[in-house]
Amino acid sequence: MYNTFVHSVAGEGDSLGKADTMEVSLVYKKMLAAFLAALSILVMVPILTAQAEPLRLRVAFNQNQAPYHFVDEQGEPAGLHIDMLRYIAGNIGYELELLPLNNSTECMEAIRSGKVEAVLDITNRLEDSSRVTETLSEEIICIVSPKGKSTEGLSLAGVAAVQLETVTPAISVQLQVARRLLLSDQKNVMRKLVSGEADIAVVCKESALYNLSQLGIQDQYEISNSYVGTISFALQVTREERQLLHTLDEEIAHLRVSNTYSEMRKDWNQPDSKEKTYLWMKRLLPVLLIVLAAIGLYAVIGQNVRRALHRQVEKQTEELQKANQEISHHLEQLEAESDMRNRIIRYSYLAMVLFDECGRVLLLNNSAAALLENRDNDPDEQLNIADMPVFCEILRSCEVEKFFDEAESVAEGVRTIVIRRKEKPQRYRYSLQRIFKGGKVWAALLMVEDITDEEAQRNAKFEEEKNRTLNQMVAGIAHEIKNPLTSIKTFVKVLETAHGDPSFMQDFSRYVPAEVERINRLVESLISYAKPARADRERVDLTEVVQEVAFFAQSSNQNKRIHIASRIEGGQWIMGNRDQIKQILINIVINGKESMNEKLAGLPDDTELTLEIALQGNESGAVVAVRDEGMGMSAEAVEQCMNPFFTTKRTGTGLGLTLSRQFARENNGELTITSEEGVYTRIQIEFRREQNESEDTDR
Repeated sequence: MYNTFVHSVAGEGDSLGKADTMEVSLVYKKMLAAFLAALSILVMVPILTAQAEPLRLRVAFNQNQAPYHFVDEQGEPAGLHIDMLRYIAGNIGYELELLPLNNSTECMEAIRSGKVEAVLDITNRLEDSSRVTETLSEEIICIVSPKGKSTEGLSLAGVAAVQLETVTPAISVQLQVARRLLLSDQKNVMRKLVSGEADIAVVCKESALYNLSQLGIQDQYEISNSYVGTISFALQVTREERQLLHTLDEEIAHLRVSNTYSEMRKDWNQPDSKEKTYLWMKRLLPVLLIVLAAIGLYAVIGQNVRRALHRQVEKQTEELQKANQEISHHLEQLEAESDMRNRIIRYSYLAMVLFDECGRVLLLNNSAAALLENRDNDPDEQLNIADMPVFCEILRSCEVEKFFDEAESVAEGVRTIVIRRKEKPQRYRYSLQRIFKGGKVWAALLMVEDITDEEAQRNAKFEEEKNRTLNQMVAGIAHEIKNPLTSIKTFVKVLETAHGDPSFMQDFSRYVPAEVERINRLVESLISYAKPARADRERVDLTEVVQEVAFFAQSSNQNKRIHIASRIEGGQWIMGNRDQIKQILINIVINGKESMNEKLAGLPDDTELTLEIALQGNESGAVVAVRDEGMGMSAEAVEQCMNPFFTTKRTGTGLGLTLSRQFARENNGELTITSEEGVYTRIQIEFRREQNESEDTDR
């Protein structure tokens, strides 16, 4: 029966037309669209309502912190920090609600209970530093006392009114008082001072000036100590407002560096006595004109007016006298500092001359005057550096014209020069410095030091080291001369019996002159090294010098277990002192051989060590290196080995490497040491060519 019903319905369905089917489908679609539209409205209404509602920022603050945050006479929140919060809230689109409370405790309770999203207070009172914003302002803590009552006289009998969280250890040391009244806010601190319950008040400077000004008694009190510390103010937000904390930090930072912040501070700041003095000074000129005009009207206006003007003049004169005293004190300080600088220059051991582009002397100290060779100078005479001995000769070696041209780059380093005075060579160290004024070269300062005695002492040390080295060389060379002398002696003995033998005569003519030449080279090298050192710089064939040192090393080597190797590049020329360079290298070679002899004493007899001498050119100059396989040095010894009087030898003076480094620098070179204890030591000297040296070498 059921099947019959289904078939009957299906049969009827087949009889429906296409138009009826489409009409039913359209009805269902319209119903579905209406349902979806209603659902969308139900979902979007809360969202649109939430977006329409502005974001709210509720802030609690202590209303007794004028002029930073307080409630004014109209019952409205006011103050520097209140203006800052309103400005920031407007920038970030928040609706600001301010909740004034009586103290910091109530403020912290408000944020804990969720009544507010933030608390404004002294940074030290805020509970969680991780939720504290950037500093809104940093304020100076000062000491305020009644006029005429110095804080130094309080001793242990006075009473100090202090706000909590402002007494740091540094402030406690300064407050030598019998009792302290610890109060919750700035207003109560100032109230205790004004009522006489406290002798002094430790309070924010701006707060003190503002409160005294509001009471009209600012003239009865003074700031006796204008700086004893600082405190800062900031906001603390709830834990849930991390994005708000980040936004507030950015806005506070931008506001603090803007002109808006400066204008806000200016609106709430009160001028102290020093600022008032400055303002009175600015008004002084028109006031004096008024006083003069008032004097002219004295007879016309009458006695009462004259008395009023007289009182006004007395008051302003008193303020002017105080200002003049401060200015006089400042001028005395400036004069004392200037006098100190002049004394330092005048009595300096360096001879100093300040001169302009025309050579006119602008300043001459005592040491410079001593170099003028007893010249009687008229104090009123205008000296010119071109007429001054020593100084004029130094300037001839410098390009002074380029020195006064800002576009030219000139070397301002320390240099030396030899000048003959009274038929004797004198060595001077000098430096020429530009003095700028208004962005231009105004003058030049020439500083000169006589180093003749210093040079003599250094040369004496040089000769002492040289003689010590020479003694060691003589022993080695004397042993080396024995070998060719033995050969010559043998040939002479055989000559009597074999002089008719052509083969013998050929060997005689070949070997004997060679051995004689070998002896001659040894003796000439020894004589050349023993000559007194010359201080003059010249063009030096560095290749030849290193070859001579290598020959000395080979000739004076008495230990067959030490092998002397050399790698010497030809054509290396530098400007320098040949004797000093040779002395440096020989000292290094002898030190290396001594170190290897000491090491070999503890090694098997078949062990051999190598001392290598190398010379190689590069783009900027030439590098000489001496490497020995001796005892080596520790890292600590490498750092100290070039310090004067440092030595690891029992009989050493500790001056060898010190003098070597000094001589290297005087010859435009730099000495460096690398070493590994028990393995090796490598000493390198890199000589730098100057521009003219490079041109000469190329030619």
